[in-house]
Amino acid sequence: VEMELKGHRDILRGAAFSPDGRLIATTSNDQRLRLFDAATGELKHEIGGFGNGTYEVSFHADSNHLAVAARDNSA
Repeated sequence: VEMELKGHRDILRGAAFSPDGRLIATTSNDQRLRLFDAATGELKHEIGGFGNGTYEVSFHADSNHLAVAARDNSA
């Protein structure tokens, strides 16, 4: 199945599937974290303000928590 995840306005840096397979989290140089429905590609949530952009994202095993590594050395 192919789908296009839209919304980032700069280079995509990281992506991760939630352990339950329901969400995809993406990070970008546009200083945004986006959460998409893995089945439909629909944007579910967006969080901004990550300094100079974000590099990586990882889900906790419970699929309800995320860790995001930002370019400004914050998490």
